Amino acid sequence: MKSIFFRNSVIAIILVFIVILVIPTVNADGYIPTKTTVYLEQDGKPVTGPFSWNVSCYGYMCKDYACRPDPAYGERDFPNAAMVFSYFASCPQYGCVIYQPFYLNHRHITWCDMAGTVNGTPFALPNFSANPLPDCTYDLQFDAIVNDTYYRYPAEYHSCLKVKEQMKKEVCGKYITPVTWAEIENSTGQSWFANNGTYWIRTNAYFTCISQMEKEGRDCGTDHPLQPVDPSILKKDPQGNLIGNFCSIRIALPSTAPGNNSLGFAPAEDTQPSVFIDGDRGLPLPDRSPVESLYCGILNLIGVSC
Repeated sequence: MKSIFFRNSVIAIILVFIVILVIPTVNADGYIPTKTTVYLEQDGKPVTGPFSWNVSCYGYMCKDYACRPDPAYGERDFPNAAMVFSYFASCPQYGCVIYQPFYLNHRHITWCDMAGTVNGTPFALPNFSANPLPDCTYDLQFDAIVNDTYYRYPAEYHSCLKVKEQMKKEVCGKYITPVTWAEIENSTGQSWFANNGTYWIRTNAYFTCISQMEKEGRDCGTDHPLQPVDPSILKKDPQGNLIGNFCSIRIALPSTAPGNNSLGFAPAEDTQPSVFIDGDRGLPLPDRSPVESLYCGILNLIGVSC
């Protein structure tokens, strides 16, 4: 039986989309298999030897898309803050790899604590970060599967898309309207998105503009078609899933300054942040709801953008 995952499967995807709308208990919000390389350093030098650590993050779980807290919640309010994310990992040496997916959707994180051991010596780093996210690059490694063969577009295709998307923003951006969250909640059938804390409605004129530009613009897929991918170069996690996020964490232990212990780790009672993780500290929720994301994904498959 043929296995096809591309434009010819749009009808099947639309059927799945309908099922998701009819059966709200289905959860399409999954995690992305992630590969993270870990670098533990002190005074700018690699720390050798085995080390392990545990990260615990506190805040609240989101109850709506706006992720508004309960009225009684306050930042750094220990009695009301709950542990909303945690993970444990260990490494035999500098530059090891872990496969923690860092699933952080539907929660607001205020602060994270870290504790661990290096060469058998414990350390504690309270309030080390407002976000456990590492520095990541999203790369699904393929764009289509046809008859069990992986394909992806060349770099020129993505450059072409960038130019098209920029043109759409410049030409059609004047047809989006700022609104409040209350207006979105009281409306139906509106296409909206969030950007830097502001909510926007896509008007009918916006979609007309986008459609017209799609008709008149270049077909990037025709100009730069798919190319087969050598399956031996595809990277997978231990469960055999294709990696979609490639990340790195660089943990900087406190300096071996006078007054610290012999290995220079921060004492447990030190409340100053002393570890740094590369990457964005913010924790934005997705710009679209799960249903809207799937809808936009379907449109993208047939060459239309949201």
